[in-house]
Amino acid sequence: MTVSQSWPPATAFREALQNPRTAFLLPDLQESVAVLDGRGLPLVYSGNFASVYKLEVQGRTRALRCFLQDVGDRERRYQAIDEQLDRLTSRGITNFEYIAQGIRVQGRTCPVLLMDWVEGHTLDAYVRSDAGTSASFLALADRWSAVIRELEESSIAHGDLQHGNILVSGGELKLVDYDGMFVPALRGLRSIELGHRSYQHPRRSETDFDERLDRFASLSIHLSLVAMAENPKLRDRCTDQHLLFERTDYLNPTSSEVFREVLGLSKLTAEIARALQTACLGSVGDTPRLLDLVAAPAPSRLPGWMQAGSGIPEPTHVAIEAPRTVSGGSTGRLNRAADSFKHVAKWVASPPRRASLSSPTALSRLPSLGKNLSEALGCGITAGFVVMLFTQAPVVALWIAGGVFVFKCGSKYFGQKGGTPATAPWRGPTFHPSTSQPPTQPVPRSSGGYRPPIGTSTGASAQGMVIASAIRTKYHRPTCEWVQKMSFRNQRSFPNGAAARAAGYRPCRSCRPD
Repeated sequence: MTVSQSWPPATAFREALQNPRTAFLLPDLQESVAVLDGRGLPLVYSGNFASVYKLEVQGRTRALRCFLQDVGDRERRYQAIDEQLDRLTSRGITNFEYIAQGIRVQGRTCPVLLMDWVEGHTLDAYVRSDAGTSASFLALADRWSAVIRELEESSIAHGDLQHGNILVSGGELKLVDYDGMFVPALRGLRSIELGHRSYQHPRRSETDFDERLDRFASLSIHLSLVAMAENPKLRDRCTDQHLLFERTDYLNPTSSEVFREVLGLSKLTAEIARALQTACLGSVGDTPRLLDLVAAPAPSRLPGWMQAGSGIPEPTHVAIEAPRTVSGGSTGRLNRAADSFKHVAKWVASPPRRASLSSPTALSRLPSLGKNLSEALGCGITAGFVVMLFTQAPVVALWIAGGVFVFKCGSKYFGQKGGTPATAPWRGPTFHPSTSQPPTQPVPRSSGGYRPPIGTSTGASAQGMVIASAIRTKYHRPTCEWVQKMSFRNQRSFPNGAAARAAGYRPCRSCRPD
């Protein structure tokens, strides 16, 4: 694994997102709007290897994953993962697209991962919510074994199964963060991460990288769920760092208090606990499969609307935790003030999305400015103070302050074109991915690019056909460069532009498909 020392810092990605038209190369993302935090900066969920931002792209919510270090073969790994997932139909996998030329930061172009934004709760938050009951824990354990079976049948290992990468959404379990995923095409490589310490085998190393990688974590998570279902008091051990077990329990399994409590539960639960306890003392590869200890439910052949409820209720109360800030961010009032001066000075030099104040639509939205009037006024006063500090010209400072105030209000609420608010929801028809899914078992591709659906020729019958992506907003001609860079797994074909527009897409400005 090769890591670049000159990779941009986390704060640089956050700054770049404030000017999407210049930061992104993908046309869809150039029209995106980042969801902001209380300070007016892009909201960020920061981890050790990537920062995740929430974007609004023409009324659709997407997650943008910006990597915090350069792994030399990341593109090769994601290409292999993409091709393997083309063969897998799993409700636990979230749609994503790896974009090699994703975002411009500090003079270099860095890759990003564009994903569906999954509305849900991390597994630990769900366990601690009011929906965390014995019945829901058993339902979660049942669904968890089904997710593991789907992965194992395709010889896939996630690589970092832990509460923060498992979302409970709509009665389903969704896995996120595929950086460390193993697929057969990557056999022989080393792991780029070692996973969360509270879920991984105590002797896991970079050389452990094959289809057995998830066995220990999947066993630990399943055991935690069934144990808490049997003894609800164990739920008190769950924190934002682990479900039930910690690394110290794996290092000393025979003297662990948690293991002692779990071994005193029912016969089946104790059997799983002994298997995990024994695995702690052995090697990573000797860990037994979860499915050898419990039976995963058979997949239903019925459509989703005909299947019985999952038994995983939605919580009505969840403890909300503030997103972690980007490492290296300002702390303290003085540093926050310095941050504000820097952003205001940059904004004055190049104000984003200046609006047309003469637009009737824009004028009709003037009342909404009252919500952030104090913010706009503060920016104006700060800009005036900066000018006054350097020029000693009070009249000029007053004009600059007034101009910044007006443009700050306008850019916030009037959007980019014709007075449309940048944050206004797009009013197009709702897109239902199930209406145009790709074949269940497509032929593996050797290179990116469009392939006509099975049964469709490339002759006269394909005239007018357009291609869109499940996680983008535009449709293209089959020969468009953006289709060549699109994951086949995410491709959606339409007979013509009208059908694509009816599904909520807009024409590409590069290939002009209409």
